[in-house]
Amino acid sequence: MKSIPIVRTIQLCFLLLISIIRTDAFSQIVQICQNKHCKKEFSSCSDGGGLIQMITDLIPPDDADKVTIESTGCLSHCGSGPNVCIKHNNRERVFNGVNDVQTAAAILEVGGEIDTPVDLMVAVNKIAQANRSEFSYLC
Repeated sequence: MKSIPIVRTIQLCFLLLISIIRTDAFSQIVQICQNKHCKKEFSSCSDGGGLIQMITDLIPPDDADKVTIESTGCLSHCGSGPNVCIKHNNRERVFNGVNDVQTAAAILEVGGEIDTPVDLMVAVNKIAQANRSEFSYLC
């Protein structure tokens, strides 16, 4: 009788270990600076959430469960913003000047190995242009 619980415990520990390894190997964290300078650099009229939305929109649906997007405070590169930090494969890289769709897609590919399809980039770019037009009209 005692061997069954021990075997089950070993199985559960093994499954937990596999889960931890998979989570670490495949998960990525994208941190977007929301300090006042980076917000201002991205759009002088928006609330700064536009960059978070843009990067979220650039992640293909198949990769969405592998990526966590977070807002963060200053990434210590003021004057070079907007700044985005990507944590992937035990590496942390900060990218500066992320102020358009092409740059955002490029840092996702370089920093997080996320390949944004061209069709998705075009759609996100159109949305960003429409939002800029709307904000410039409101300003």
